[in-house]
Amino acid sequence: MYEPIKPLPMALYKELTALKVVTLKLERSGGSDEGYLESTLTDEDEEYVNAESLDFNIESWWMSDYSGAGDGSDYGDNVTYNLDKGTATGHDWFTQRVYEDAKRVYEDADIEDLVITAKERE
Repeated sequence: MYEPIKPLPMALYKELTALKVVTLKLERSGGSDEGYLESTLTDEDEEYVNAESLDFNIESWWMSDYSGAGDGSDYGDNVTYNLDKGTATGHDWFTQRVYEDAKRVYEDADIEDLVITAKERE
């Protein structure tokens, strides 16, 4: 993560602009030994552009160095390419497990057995 944004290959750029695509948004995620990609293509009016013929090209390029491997926690990156302006913006994201103190969780529970278990631990 925190890698530079991948440059858009010229061949793909030409295919996208021929279809009047202005914005290419890519959302990649993984974490459990699987990688997923969601792509959205829009025109100058921000209308969805159907470019199913490019799905394989986009996925092959974008996912070529991505395995989705991890510890089971979700993570990924979102990148938006503006083909008119020649810009790309993006960010990485991840999820993190946070464990609360069991005593506090048990004391806040309405289940009597859990409260008793928490008191027994004191």
